[in-house]
Amino acid sequence: MDTQALVDDRIHAGQRFITLLYLKNFDVKVACWVKTSEEGEWFLYIASGEVDRKGLAEAYREAYRVLEELDVPWIAASQLKLVRSDDPIVADVQETQHPLTAAFPTVSHRPQLGDISTQEVYIYADIDPEKVLLRQEVSVTYVRQETTNVWNATTRQGGFHRGVRAKGAVAYATASYEGEKPEDQRFAIVSVLVEIDPRFDDRAFLERPDTQRMLADQARRMADELFKSKHPEALVKPDVDHL
Repeated sequence: MDTQALVDDRIHAGQRFITLLYLKNFDVKVACWVKTSEEGEWFLYIASGEVDRKGLAEAYREAYRVLEELDVPWIAASQLKLVRSDDPIVADVQETQHPLTAAFPTVSHRPQLGDISTQEVYIYADIDPEKVLLRQEVSVTYVRQETTNVWNATTRQGGFHRGVRAKGAVAYATASYEGEKPEDQRFAIVSVLVEIDPRFDDRAFLERPDTQRMLADQARRMADELFKSKHPEALVKPDVDHL
């Protein structure tokens, strides 16, 4: 019997999978986890126009490639069930989907879904394109060492934001005295929005220290590029404290 933790892991993995399918332009009309009455096992049903247009075999090949790219242990290839966009399961899912307002799947205990006898069903909400995008906010502060051209850089990681399209080094700010030349500036801040690959859109993964270091390194490289465009002769000291 599945523990709730395993069910939650499977549900979250399914959300990441259908999101990645969406980003790969693989049509997802409806998607749901179904625990069937006959086998008593979980299957991820996806109704897709890709089956209508390309046939079942080609649609499976494309979906399997995305699943392999995602590389999660909670969805086996044998659990994936692709059906046409006009399969009887679609109307029943959409009927249950109608009052759905949350992005997290809702459980249904209806005994039948299309032609499938079911024990339990988790139905995913339609993908909101604006909520697919995930960015981490990072700021890098540069401070000049006295009158030299050596700068100390300090990286600070902020929160995560969804629905933000901008990415990379998005802002440069500095303070100057009146009449001061750019080469005389002593302080600058570069703001960066790091794009999170949907394959890694997992809270536990993003909170790992090694992941945070990787994101900080990525942000620092982008920030340095913008900073050096303003101060091409600057020598930036390595940031020993990313977090």
